[in-house]
Amino acid sequence: MDSGVPQQHKIIERRENELTFLQSLVQAYYLEPETLAEELREFKADLTARYTNNEVKKTTQEKISVLIKDILSSNVDDLAHIANNDAYFGLVATVAIDDRNDLLNEKLAMESENPQTIFEDMAPPNEVKGEINPKDGFEWIEYPSGSENWFMRAQSTDPWKKWES
Repeated sequence: MDSGVPQQHKIIERRENELTFLQSLVQAYYLEPETLAEELREFKADLTARYTNNEVKKTTQEKISVLIKDILSSNVDDLAHIANNDAYFGLVATVAIDDRNDLLNEKLAMESENPQTIFEDMAPPNEVKGEINPKDGFEWIEYPSGSENWFMRAQSTDPWKKWES
């Protein structure tokens, strides 16, 4: 008997139901790894039986099996993150790599008004050699190169000090 719902839609709905149930298991038991492992093994056995009885597609069974294996190898901190991450379970659209890069660049830009400020107070390592200025006898170095941040020291054994003009 056909309910009027296309077969492809039923398959997608069944897969989403299975993934939602898997996420619910993780949400319920992520703080109890032994119980979670037991529940996941039971779910996997049930899923395999439904696959054998042609109730779920092979691709659904394979995807969920991969997720279960990953979840079983996760630590409690990872499980806490996974539990409420719909994207992990494929229940929401994921962000494309280009969009992720754009978001990361925006976040970094917002965290630092001026990217150069990261390097402003970073002194060169003591083992880095600069050039001795014959006029004043001090050793000088621009660090990092091209940053217009100058450091000086009286002797090569001294730590570098930022030069303030």
